[in-house]
Amino acid sequence: MRILDIGCGRGDFTVGVLGKRDAMVVGIDSSPEFLKEAKRIAPPNCEFVLTSASNMCFKGGSFDEIHCNHVLEHVPNLDNALDGIANALAPKGRLFLSIPYPFLEKILANLMEGYIGEKMHRRIIQPKELVEELRKRGIVVTKVEKRKFYTALLLTYRFIRGMPYEPQSGLLAQEDAISRFLEKVSRWSLQDPNEADFGKKRYIKAVLILANIKERVMRHIYPHENYMEAVKA
Repeated sequence: MRILDIGCGRGDFTVGVLGKRDAMVVGIDSSPEFLKEAKRIAPPNCEFVLTSASNMCFKGGSFDEIHCNHVLEHVPNLDNALDGIANALAPKGRLFLSIPYPFLEKILANLMEGYIGEKMHRRIIQPKELVEELRKRGIVVTKVEKRKFYTALLLTYRFIRGMPYEPQSGLLAQEDAISRFLEKVSRWSLQDPNEADFGKKRYIKAVLILANIKERVMRHIYPHENYMEAVKA
């Protein structure tokens, strides 16, 4: 099995999640600095290639699975990126991608001049339009889910304080205590309370359960992203 991680950055997800599977994993990114760090932590089944999502040159059907998380809003040419994904994905192959939630993007754009532009996000992507563009390329979206309320809350707070948070572009401001707390809650909300590595004390499990409940409710009201799963016909 071969897996492609588009916009792999420093390789945390590529190595820490995909690299633990029984598969050959390829991570691509347009930043040589990020890839230098990724290669330092890469196990034998992971390799990294310096290229962009808009200029992928893989053979047709090279990958059984493709991940593309918060990348499409950055690429210079969206059509080229989607064409490249459709070409690289094998028949019956699976695509997992996420894009920022449009409403949150509009709020952050109003809080920071230049948020929509070459240095940050080049475009606001509407989920319905993306689903249609994938369909035109033979990729059928089977699941769309709103996710990560706590991350949306964290980003809104940081931008109100004038503290940009944009890992893909390397624009990270110094964190404050509230930011650190919100990031911890965000991580907790993504954990299964029965499997979390935060100890065995009951009050910790209770916190995780409450965080999960609130996340599931509030992500429909104020989510950070639209997560999609798709399959190539």
